[in-house]
Amino acid sequence: MLLLKTIILLILLWFKTENQLIENIDKIRSIPSVIVQGRYDVVCPMKTAWELSEAWPEADH
Repeated sequence: MLLLKTIILLILLWFKTENQLIENIDKIRSIPSVIVQGRYDVVCPMKTAWELSEAWPEADH
């Protein structure tokens, strides 16, 4: 549980806005990437993976 809380805290401190990754997608667009959404992921809804794939069609998924 402590590890999960630590990860969430790091994420909250790393990103300045909720949509920072999508808003700045051009900075990482050229990096070969794969978008993965876990079937049982309760932290990140499927909607976020979908929005990211829409903003970043170059990434595999």
